[in-house]
Amino acid sequence: NEWAASKGGPPVPSVNRVIYLDNDIVDAKGVEHLRLYKLRRSGYTTRAVCKFCHSILAVDHPAYQGNVVAVPLDACRVVAHESTPQGRIWIKDRDGCSPELPPY
Repeated sequence: NEWAASKGGPPVPSVNRVIYLDNDIVDAKGVEHLRLYKLRRSGYTTRAVCKFCHSILAVDHPAYQGNVVAVPLDACRVVAHESTPQGRIWIKDRDGCSPELPPY
């Protein structure tokens, strides 16, 4: 997002590509390199950000009810089990330059 980019993180893409992964992390290495941030005290979204490159690696929101975490695909390389897309959000904001969305 713009905050992370202003701190030296990757540039903000015109369309954020996000995947939602089950919130069942068993083993994590490098946790000491992460910082948790909220943009406002009253904010709902918590972001796990790399303290070195300011990439947002995971996002949590109360609406996820502890079931999933959002992972921005443009900030990190994700290795995860393939899952069937369940929906699309804000497709009206796509610019004409973006690749075609696959049918589902």
